[in-house]
Amino acid sequence: MRNLKIASCIIVIVMFFASCSQKPSEMILGEWKITDIQSSEAIPEELAEIHRQTIEEMIASSKLTIKADGTFENNISETSSSGKWALSEDAKTLTMTYEGGSEEVSKVDELTETKLVVSIEVNEAKNTIVYEKQAAN
Repeated sequence: MRNLKIASCIIVIVMFFASCSQKPSEMILGEWKITDIQSSEAIPEELAEIHRQTIEEMIASSKLTIKADGTFENNISETSSSGKWALSEDAKTLTMTYEGGSEEVSKVDELTETKLVVSIEVNEAKNTIVYEKQAAN
């Protein structure tokens, strides 16, 4: 009986560490939905309501799919784009190269199995986008 308890404890510990050891390049795979967008850019008061509505539409309609074959599909507000993605070896930079050649380099602020937070510098403003992983169908 004592050996059974020890064996059970060892199995639980091994399973815990195995589940925690998923590589960032594996954690990033899947379908993501925007849950929040923050910008350091000052928005003029007369444009604040339009800006808020645009952000809400982007959040409501967003879907980013990152695939194991190194490709991605991004759908936001009836606009679709696709291309290739690469995560740096230290998992701190996500590069998305769109069809047509334009490139977007984002700083990865957080990456877990269910959450992705990236920052993008645009015209001296820092935009932070928070994604939540969607359950696999």
